[in-house]
Amino acid sequence: MSTDSVLDVLDDRALSGRRESTITRYREVLDRLAADLDKDPLKATHNDLRRYVVAWQADHTPNGAAFVLRHLKAFYRWALEERYITQDPTAGLKLKSQPAPMLTATDVDISKLLAVRGRSQSDVRDRALLYLIVCTGARRSEIGHLTIDDVLLDELLVMIPRSKTVARYVPITQETAIHLRRWLRSRPTKCGNSLWAASDGPALVGRVIARRSCGALSPHSIRRWFATTWLSAGGSETSLARILGWTTSAMAAVYTRATAQQVAHAEYRRVFDGRAHAGG
Repeated sequence: MSTDSVLDVLDDRALSGRRESTITRYREVLDRLAADLDKDPLKATHNDLRRYVVAWQADHTPNGAAFVLRHLKAFYRWALEERYITQDPTAGLKLKSQPAPMLTATDVDISKLLAVRGRSQSDVRDRALLYLIVCTGARRSEIGHLTIDDVLLDELLVMIPRSKTVARYVPITQETAIHLRRWLRSRPTKCGNSLWAASDGPALVGRVIARRSCGALSPHSIRRWFATTWLSAGGSETSLARILGWTTSAMAAVYTRATAQQVAHAEYRRVFDGRAHAGG
């Protein structure tokens, strides 16, 4: 059964008792899974799903990871009941316990992170990678899976695929484009189409950030910083959702919960700084 057929299964009468919103969530989760695994979700093994869930947990909030696992389990239970599969690949699959969530990166953290010295090939690559993730706020998996064709330097855009047929285009800064051009000039030529010349792109992203920040930052803390910086500067939640690839702008409140006061203070300054006070 093809991936398209799997998604078509969701329209089957067997799902008629489920709400349309539930079916939509199944579609979103399975679409991302199929794109990540590059295979029919009904052929996914337990190890496939374990690796997928671990990577998702590393790149998203605990609630987001729990959401995905819950819907994967529900779908595969249904697929087993309907005999599309003979064994549930999510059986025994659990989220790893995690320490307290890491705080949002600060402006100082980001400045230190981008202060990459050296001219070696790895230095040039790391500088381009770090500038790209900082200026896009993209997920670790998204940055790690980019190909050369996804980077549109003349347009100052990067194309981030969501599936084989759907992608979002995210602007990049001129400075980021300069570092990417330097990396593309020095990048090994015999290494396929991977932007970072690596077979384990997402893992590489995590290692580079951990090494360059001495373990202080994670890809997700940078993503939180991006959201906080955007809102503090007066950017809209709707546009932020488009840039970060959220399905709803309500995620803004989740990402900036720890820095909500900072955002509120920035809004206050924009509203009242320089305004003449009424009264005598």
